[in-house]
Amino acid sequence: MGKKNLFLVIFSTCSMLFAGVTGKLVGTVTDASTGEPLIGVNVVLKGTVLGAASDKNGDYFILNISAGSYTASASYIGYKTTSVTDVRMNADRTTTVNFSLEISAVEGEEVIVEAERPVIVRDQTATTVTIEKEDFENMPINSYADIIDNVAGVIENDNGGGDDGIHVRGGRSGETAYLVDGFYVKDIINGGMATDVARGGISELSIITGSFDAEYGQAMSGIINIITREGGADYDLSFRTSTDQFGEKNNWNTGRIEGTASGPIIPTMPNLATFFISADRKRTDGRLKNNFLPRAVLKVMQVNLGQMLPMVNMTLVKVSLMPMAMICGIMLYTTHLAI
Repeated sequence: MGKKNLFLVIFSTCSMLFAGVTGKLVGTVTDASTGEPLIGVNVVLKGTVLGAASDKNGDYFILNISAGSYTASASYIGYKTTSVTDVRMNADRTTTVNFSLEISAVEGEEVIVEAERPVIVRDQTATTVTIEKEDFENMPINSYADIIDNVAGVIENDNGGGDDGIHVRGGRSGETAYLVDGFYVKDIINGGMATDVARGGISELSIITGSFDAEYGQAMSGIINIITREGGADYDLSFRTSTDQFGEKNNWNTGRIEGTASGPIIPTMPNLATFFISADRKRTDGRLKNNFLPRAVLKVMQVNLGQMLPMVNMTLVKVSLMPMAMICGIMLYTTHLAI
């Protein structure tokens, strides 16, 4: 029995970051003792080339920040450098971080503060559920669909009734729009998502279930927006694996391995350009592996049901050029079917 490699999707993009993908950081810098605004304070995000200087009112803003957690630092001559850790940036949201600088008696002193999340997000006008990387890393899930199934108002139907897929607030599966890094990836023929993203490659997943803004279109029930991860200034490698091969009985020969690798492309210039690679490989014989059908049936179906989807490979490669806020992505998915 031979195997044929079927290339399902090859998707390549190269575009500038825009609304719906990046966040904005704003705030005010003041003197801790007098409360007066400080002019010309340098505010930077550590590990990136993004930063700004405060104006005459002590206000600053930084645009085009990819979704993720950062450390914001404010430095000024004659004052202690103040760093705020765990600043969470969400796509299409504005995060506020205010700095209150203390006068420094010794050069090089630093104050570290942990960021607090607001109870109410003022610029969130729609019913939105945002699940971040730190959240679903501890969830028993293997794909983006498993993440969405845990959100209130969302169900996944797979009973062969002609409208299978993800349903938001009772709508049809074709009434939901899917975006990956701002690009529509909706299956215009069958509905649902036209591509896939490995679990380890997701930085943030947002589900908008009502009253979404005019920037989103081609949807009536909801919006599912996936933001992929980016590489950082340090090299990072991780993997996750699972299997059911612990005995002969109830063994479907199922195995899965996921891995991610990221870091700077040029080690001596870590903030110039970074890469991120995410891969997901699954193999299974399926629950019908021991069923033997007549040759005539197999010929009509062209697929041996006992070897349905024995191997699925998903790979995401993402390169970020930080000064230009340019994102280039290549997604390659292959499925090996035993015919």
